[in-house]
Amino acid sequence: MAGLGPPYGFALRRKGFCLENESGNNTTVDGFRRCCPKPSVESSGACCPGTDSCTQEIKNSPHCANESWALFRNTKDSGYFCCLPGTDGYLAGDGNGVGCEDSYVPDNSNLLWQPRVITDADKPTCPSTSNSGAIAGGVVGGVAGLAVILALLWYFMRRSSQKQLSQEELPIKEAPAIQSGPVLSSGKPRELDGQGYLAELENIPVNELPENRRTR
Repeated sequence: MAGLGPPYGFALRRKGFCLENESGNNTTVDGFRRCCPKPSVESSGACCPGTDSCTQEIKNSPHCANESWALFRNTKDSGYFCCLPGTDGYLAGDGNGVGCEDSYVPDNSNLLWQPRVITDADKPTCPSTSNSGAIAGGVVGGVAGLAVILALLWYFMRRSSQKQLSQEELPIKEAPAIQSGPVLSSGKPRELDGQGYLAELENIPVNELPENRRTR
């Protein structure tokens, strides 16, 4: 029976009577009874699968038969017992039994309070499945959003690069050369350069004056 977990474990000290879904009702001290959650059976302060005591097996890993109960150590016999949340375990003045009361009540100041035992049920639990799903969904959404942003950035950078490349490939047109000489145009007079003027002068005939005119 090694490794017994709830509903097997140490019994609850309940004042009055055990509930309908509990077994036990063995009176201890000050009107307290040892109660166990069904289907476990109370046996010597422990909630076991049957009438045979399982106290030694449960001591290997002390815990209450119900995870919501608080586990306390009996300093008299090194045993264990459980109390409801909000109450504390005590040892009776004559040392003949244990019970559970509110330690903040002044009338209970003469009780010998027993130490609380921290169990695995008292440790923080892992996040619930719903919280894990929400966290996973948030991570996936963030990654998807980042991917969209990067895709848009790549698209605009590629478009700008292609536009710049197309502008660089356009042919460069050369400007028309400027003529150094006079520009001829149909039907318009032009100035003659020096050579043309001399050519015309050379073609003009030169006549000498008659001799009789020279002597006058």
